[in-house]
Amino acid sequence: MKTFFCTGLPRSRTGWLANLLTQGDSFCFHELFAQTIGMDAFELRMKDTGCPVVGVSGPSLLLLWQEVNARFPGSPWVLIERDPLESLNSFQRVFPQCPANFIDNLVAQMKALAVGLNGQLLHVPYDKLDDYQTCAVIVGKCTGQKLSRERWRLLDSLNVTQNGEKYRTKYMLKKE
Repeated sequence: MKTFFCTGLPRSRTGWLANLLTQGDSFCFHELFAQTIGMDAFELRMKDTGCPVVGVSGPSLLLLWQEVNARFPGSPWVLIERDPLESLNSFQRVFPQCPANFIDNLVAQMKALAVGLNGQLLHVPYDKLDDYQTCAVIVGKCTGQKLSRERWRLLDSLNVTQNGEKYRTKYMLKKE
């Protein structure tokens, strides 16, 4: 089983990436740690898919990247780099009770991951996730497959890209 991992700060579209990377012979979980207890269960759940290429995407990987990398050495990693203040503001719109210092530990872990996984890591700016070529590189690095134009058009038509965010904002009802 070939494995890969994608992470970034909360609200960095790691769930969207899990959808993008689930195609062909590849399956990508979003936030698998929320569905398992411990590294043994984490690995077993990945193997149970029966897919030859399995990945995990989500911010929780920032907290456990060393354990994951020890269990799956040499796996490719993708780090989505979003401005921490943008990430925090987006997160607080959904979870207003979240304290401002919540993101500090995750930013520190991002920096440690960038140093610790230097050769395995693809750095991707958050604002490049709407670019087909950027996403084709991500898919190729993680799965060894080509990104299907049909898959790309489907995700775009579902308005799950940043352009979709602009679309939803444009047509939201205004409070009177």
